Amino acid sequence: MRKDGQKPGRLQPELVENSLLVVKKSNGVLILILGILSLILCSVFTGIPAWVMGNRSIEDIDYGRMVPNEIGLIQAGRILGMISVAISIFQLLFFMSLVGASSGRQRMKSEPRCTSMDPVTGKMIEKPCPSSLTDFIHRQEGAELTR
Repeated sequence: MRKDGQKPGRLQPELVENSLLVVKKSNGVLILILGILSLILCSVFTGIPAWVMGNRSIEDIDYGRMVPNEIGLIQAGRILGMISVAISIFQLLFFMSLVGASSGRQRMKSEPRCTSMDPVTGKMIEKPCPSSLTDFIHRQEGAELTR
């Protein structure tokens, strides 16, 4: 907090024009375009730059290195970039879960199954083999292949 009670660096545009301070030009339009592109087609490739540039621009405005005339555009582009990155992360996690689920099903299909007779009904039932029997079956299959 400054001595006069205002936030640090919040400059009025009319004061900047008459001073000798060097102030950066705002890039709010660019940040907004990057944020919109990140949602439409480029995803992370423009979402992350919009997020980072937006954070830096807001920091520059807070410390008086940039005029706050496009802060709305900067915040909108930064938020769109954040949303795009979050959507991309959820898509990646969803894809990884699908790949993991499909590989788990293939593994389960290749496991040997044991048949036994149900003592109550007298019908043959099929169920997964106990792990020790599964190991034995795999060893026997390997021995048959080497013969």
